[in-house]
Amino acid sequence: MADVFNPPRLHTRAFMIRSLHVPLVRSTTPRGYQVKTWDARRIADVARVEFDAYAGTLDQRLFHDSLNSVDACKEHLWQTTMRRGPFVFSPACSLMLLKNGEVCGFTVVSIADQSASLDNIAVHPEHRGGTGRALLVASMQRMVKIGLRSVSLTVTTANRRALRLYRDLGFVELARTPMAVPHRAPRER
Repeated sequence: MADVFNPPRLHTRAFMIRSLHVPLVRSTTPRGYQVKTWDARRIADVARVEFDAYAGTLDQRLFHDSLNSVDACKEHLWQTTMRRGPFVFSPACSLMLLKNGEVCGFTVVSIADQSASLDNIAVHPEHRGGTGRALLVASMQRMVKIGLRSVSLTVTTANRRALRLYRDLGFVELARTPMAVPHRAPRER
């Protein structure tokens, strides 16, 4: 049987930015949840949340090497928090969402000069429904408190729920970048 070229499917990621000089919307943390400052000792718990949050999603396919297992998530988080470059991890602006002491969501934020980059935000599927909004607003409040001027992020446009949240919170889309989803190798019989 001849091999047939099957091109990868293209999806887009939106680059969005928000001024931190514009007042933040009010958001309260849902009852029973707590927002806490990043704790590197909980990175294994955060990795489990990241894996569960992205399991079966387009993002997991787009970023397969970073999201294909709990160990891959842990390594990716570790690398992100240890990265040195123009943007440096900010434990002050990176947060964890807890319920009964268990990690159920998080933000990872890096900063450079007067700007922040929301590198990741994830909430375990069982804990969605206002928690992501509260977590992001709490992160942005910390950004304002330390004098940052703007925050940027990228989001897969097929993730309509996240895209809607970011727009609701005042993020403006500046550009879109295509990304190819690799095909899965056919299963051997």
